[in-house]
Formats: sequence, C-alpha cells, structure tokens
Amino acid sequence: MNASESSSVAYQQVSTSPWDLADVFPEKPPDHAYGFMAGKKLIGCSCEELIKRCSRDEVPPIHLVWTPDTPRLVPPAEVPFLLEGIKTRAEGRGKRMLIVGLLNLLLWGGAYWLTSCSAATLPPSTLRPPSGSSSTDFHRLNVLLLINAFFLGLLPLKNGIQLYRNSRLLSPQALAKDARTIRYSVWVSTRRKVWTLAIGGLFAIVGIAQVKAGLKQSIGAAGLVKDAVRQGEYIRLLTGTMLHGNMFHFWFNAMALLSLGTLVEALADRTFLMIVYLLSALAGSIASLLLLPNTTSVGASGALMGLIGFLVMLGYRRRANLPPGFLRSVLTSVFWIALLGAVAFDYIDNAAHAGGFICGLMMGVVLIGKHSSLPLVPTKTVRIAGVASALVLIATAGYCVTKILAK
Repeated sequence: MNASESSSVAYQQVSTSPWDLADVFPEKPPDHAYGFMAGKKLIGCSCEELIKRCSRDEVPPIHLVWTPDTPRLVPPAEVPFLLEGIKTRAEGRGKRMLIVGLLNLLLWGGAYWLTSCSAATLPPSTLRPPSGSSSTDFHRLNVLLLINAFFLGLLPLKNGIQLYRNSRLLSPQALAKDARTIRYSVWVSTRRKVWTLAIGGLFAIVGIAQVKAGLKQSIGAAGLVKDAVRQGEYIRLLTGTMLHGNMFHFWFNAMALLSLGTLVEALADRTFLMIVYLLSALAGSIASLLLLPNTTSVGASGALMGLIGFLVMLGYRRRANLPPGFLRSVLTSVFWIALLGAVAFDYIDNAAHAGGFICGLMMGVVLIGKHSSLPLVPTKTVRIAGVASALVLIATAGYCVTKILAK
C-alpha cells in the first residue's frame, strides 16, 4: 500500500463540481429540433409538445430538454419559453401534495384522536386486547398513528404549501439565481443508483420471507433479540437490520434508502455507500444492545442514520462545492428524526439511531478529504472494502431468509 492509500483521504482531485461543467449533460440528437429525455431515452417532439410535456408531471419525469438554441441537453428551467409550463407543473404538484397531506393528516390524526379518547373514557378491562397482549398495545398503536400523521400528513402538507407558494414566485430572475442548485438537482436525479436499488432488493427479499413465515416468527428467528446475542448469536447484529416491523416501517425505510442512497452514490461513489451502510448498521445494533438491553429491535434505521451522518460531514467539508441549502437540508432531517424519537421514544430505537449517526460522522471524517472537489473517487483499498461490504450484506440477507424460513 503506498502513502496516499494509507492516509485517511479516500479521493482523487477533480477540477470542479460536475454539474458546473458545460458538457455535463449529453449532446442533443441531430434529427429533431426539440425534444426531451424520459429516463435514458431521447424523444424528439414539436415545440408545442415540449411545452405541454413540461407543464405536467410525467412518468418517468422530464429532467432534461433540448431546443435549437441549446447545444446540449439542459434542465427545462434554462429554457425561457418553458417558464410558464414549469410554473404550472410546480403549482399543480404543490396542490396535490397539499391535498394528500391534508387528507392523511385528517385520517391518521383523526384515528389518533379517536383512540386517545377511547383510552381515556373506557374502563381498563375494555382496553385490554382480546389476544391477551400487554396493556401497552394501545399506546403503541397511538404512537404509530401519530408517526403516520406526521410523516404522511403534516410533512407533505408543509411541503405542498411551500412548493405552491414558491411556484407563484417563479421568474426568470429567480431561476437564474437558483441555476446552480437546479443543475445540481438534475445531475443527481440522472445518476445511476445501482447499489441503492440492490440494498432495496435485499429489503424486499427478506420482506417476502417475513410475510411467508409471519412477523412474530421472523423477528424471533433473525431479529435483534438481545438475549440471543449475549448467548453468542452475534450475526443478529446484522440480520436484525434486514427485518421490518410492519409495512409502514418497510415503506418508510425503503423511501429513506432511495433518497439517501442516491445522494451518496452520486456524490461519493457506491463503494462509500456500502461501507458506511454496513458499518453504521453494525454500530447501531451494538449501541442498541448496550443501551437498550431488554428490548428486541428490527430495522435499518441505524444504517440510514449512518448515511445521514456521512452526508452531514460531506456537506460540511464540501460546503464550497455543494448548493447553499445542502447541509441545512440534511441537518433538518436530523432534527425531525430526533424530534420524532423524543416523542415516540418507547417505540423507536433511539440508541440505534444515535449509534448509526455517530458512525456515519466518523466514517465521513475518515473517508472525506478536506480539499478535494466532487464526486469523491475512492482509492483501490476503499473499492475493495466496498465490494467486501456488499458481499457481507448479500450474505447476511441470504442467511436471514434461511433462518426465517427454517422449520
């Protein structure tokens, strides 16, 4: 190993952030004057069709377009005659988010209010579930309803209001001011997310096994059962991070993985993703074992918090290269998660969250240099560690499925 590889800096110097380069996006095809990119496919169209497409949400979304005045594909925000269409699309998206958030807030918030009222007015004997489970079941149900009201209702409602308000303020001057941020967002959205989707696939495979075997059986077989770990089943420190407690838990972690993993893969490379994810998952489980010794835990929250911690350090050390709001956005996520953990402390494994987050910060200190640009490029040693981490995760998922489905 040479001196550069033995240092804590796992990158190579590049000249500038890629989204600032004039040639970062593909060249436009010669056979159509107007067109757009849908997924990875270039589609030619008329000027009127381009305006129409950019005025509504498309599946897959349109991130890049071209016109006779652009030598390459560019974000729609850089084409002046598409401004009104962009405003219409943003306004419509804000309205839909607002409506969905409001409906979810009424649904889950109303359910929380009803169960709270029932718990306060009914006799204790009425509150005990027929199954004979513990008296805390209703409290746990209330906490789950409150979490759903927050993440599916309040946050989308807030984001919808903000998006609708910002859409009304869109102007050529505003778009010019945010041009660098817009190019960054488009660049990230067009990057490949191979290993993020691979981890999500492992989630899905283990989830199918959980459905087949049953939730109680699967958690008992491969969850982070602390007594079993203390008796020598150390593999549960990792297998427990592959399991989920219910469909909402799975959905929330999958969405968080897609968002966080995409950022790490785009800004730092997939090998960093695998290393940080694996070590943070392990650190979160160890913290849970030490600080919450009498509970059983499942879920990838420790690993996901590790990715957040890594992104916090990336945002701090690359604040000159990243858009102004990057670090603030990541720290806002930390704040909301911490607030939720304080409210639902008996339902959420805050120890795993803290352990994973601290591990992610430490990995950021070790892997991110002080003076390089983006994206980070790993050394050979880091690449080998990343591949090894991926293999460990795949093996863990396979062992997890085997344990869950064992008769």
